[in-house]
Amino acid sequence: MVCQALWKNLPSEWKNGPNASSDGSRLITAEYIERFGDVDNALACYYDRSVETAAAASEGRIGEGELRRWFETALISPTGTRGLAFHGAPGAAWRIPGPALKELEEAHVIRREDRSGTITHELTHDRFIEPIQESNHNWLARYQDAERIRAKLEEYVKRESDEPLDEVELREAEAYLNSPTAKILGASPEARQLVRRSRHQLDETKRRQAEELQEARRRAQEQEQLRRAESVRVKLLFSVLVLGVVTLLVVAALGYLINEKRKSWQQNTVRLHIVPLKNYLL
Repeated sequence: MVCQALWKNLPSEWKNGPNASSDGSRLITAEYIERFGDVDNALACYYDRSVETAAAASEGRIGEGELRRWFETALISPTGTRGLAFHGAPGAAWRIPGPALKELEEAHVIRREDRSGTITHELTHDRFIEPIQESNHNWLARYQDAERIRAKLEEYVKRESDEPLDEVELREAEAYLNSPTAKILGASPEARQLVRRSRHQLDETKRRQAEELQEARRRAQEQEQLRRAESVRVKLLFSVLVLGVVTLLVVAALGYLINEKRKSWQQNTVRLHIVPLKNYLL
């Protein structure tokens, strides 16, 4: 791998130039090895190509980011030594599609072993560890924002909480999962399920709130109608009361006038009887 990288990185003027020895061979000096044959860089580049090829071989079943995390968490221990990825362990080889594993095995980046019926995978050499870590770090730096969202989502899954994502977190997670970057960085089935569950619960909550708001508006309308009806009833009663009072006043006035007319008539009648009597006596 190092020789391939060295030959690939050698400048074209050296490959095609006139600086050949008498027998036609060319000399690769220590300077060239130092400049173009760095072992760590060669191994990192080889790892990059292998992971990219393995992700492509899976035909969308796993992203390059997921493969890199598998290397980082399962095949390299927290202390920086080679680890074993056991079949059936969380994040282990059984979650990696067969075609991707086959590509990595044929590239001799990892090797498979059957140990007493248990399938394991490990790096082919310790020399891969630091180049892989450096390569992963540089690769993820290109996806900082998306990786932050992905890591936050996976961390939420690890809490095993029944609480859904809030609306802001949910929108952020959905935007990530629907982006092309999600196909590269990946997301666990548990994370996707969390997002679906949170969306369902949020939609249900909004639906209930809308129904409650609609019911509150209906009740408010009914209360308003009752208030208006009561207002009309009060106004009607007031009008009837006023009309009754006016009627009573009119009746009283008429009674008074009739009574006064009766008195006047009686007085006139008496006078009419008294005058003829006086005339008769005289």
